[in-house]
Amino acid sequence: MDTRAHGGYVVAPGSTVGGRRYRILRDTQVMELPQWLTYRLMPAPPPTAAPPMQLPSPRADAYVRAILDGESRNVARAQIGSRHDALLRAAVKLGRLVAAGELAESTAHAVLEHTSAEHLGVADYTQQEVRRTIDDGIVYGKQFPRRIRSPDLHRPPATTKTYASSCLPDARHLSAS
Repeated sequence: MDTRAHGGYVVAPGSTVGGRRYRILRDTQVMELPQWLTYRLMPAPPPTAAPPMQLPSPRADAYVRAILDGESRNVARAQIGSRHDALLRAAVKLGRLVAAGELAESTAHAVLEHTSAEHLGVADYTQQEVRRTIDDGIVYGKQFPRRIRSPDLHRPPATTKTYASSCLPDARHLSAS
């Protein structure tokens, strides 16, 4: 019996592994799996979701700004071979904030596109790939909203104008959403 699951394999009569053929030695009834073993083989229950942070607005703004700055740094520092993954992770994280109304979607796009610009043309990295990765990540992230500020203190999502000074060197070309 194989209990490793992912990455394992099951052999049965007729299987050949390493040049050796598996065959039945004793043709008997298969035993029932003991209940204690059935219990041990069951997957762990999914973790319960943590309650939202519920920070007051000034702290929530600073927290979201820190997330934007950190994800921008991660994307900017990504090396060839890891750029797509870094950008996708950042877009998913920002998409979660977009879904909760903590960040304008246009801001997430603008920050990530600006940060990715230095990678364009290096090892065939294209604007189309960047935009597709950002879109895919944000769409996926929006399935798992992450609320930062207290619901009673919630206000419209932060715009590019709000965060541009910390994330973008020159944000005059960006319009606020």
